[in-house]
Amino acid sequence: MTITEITKMSAAERLQTMEAIWDSFSHDQIEVKSPEWHKDILSERKKNRAG
Repeated sequence: MTITEITKMSAAERLQTMEAIWDSFSHDQIEVKSPEWHKDILSERKKNRAG
């Protein structure tokens, strides 16, 4: 699917497609490792929240 095809979809169709993609991740046995920068951001937010 191309960006052009996606932009021709209605908002509802795009949301349904995104939901289907997210649901497909939960059914796959793939382990997706978070990038290191994500850990850094979460640590910083936790520190700011506690302070």
